[in-house]
Amino acid sequence: MSTHCLKSSSLSNFFIMKIATFLLVLCAGVALAGVANPEPPTEHAAGLSAVSDDDQQGDNNSGLKKRRGCTGHRLTTDVCQGKVLNRRNSHHNCLKTDGGHCCAESRTGDKGIDVKNKAHDREDCGYCFSGYCRGGK
Repeated sequence: MSTHCLKSSSLSNFFIMKIATFLLVLCAGVALAGVANPEPPTEHAAGLSAVSDDDQQGDNNSGLKKRRGCTGHRLTTDVCQGKVLNRRNSHHNCLKTDGGHCCAESRTGDKGIDVKNKAHDREDCGYCFSGYCRGGK
């Protein structure tokens, strides 16, 4: 055998050993990850479950409460937050001209409605507010 042939075969053996070592370490890591969490993934962990009644009430395991947005029906519990920016007729003008996020019927912020919802692109804004709409229970 020539020396060139020996060099190329030892080089290919070197790369084969490196690949085999990498695969062995990868399999060991996957096996250890399976031992650390032996339970199969549940629907909730995969994000496939529906929202439960507990999550709607804001009592989830993370300790964070779900942000309560407005209903979109101008209920008395839907209140605009922030400062009053201007009196506006159009939701579009509140959003684009004033940079507002919420429209309410009165200066107190009662009966608020979100301005970014395209379904509510109408002409009954009232007062434009800098904050977002927050719904009550």
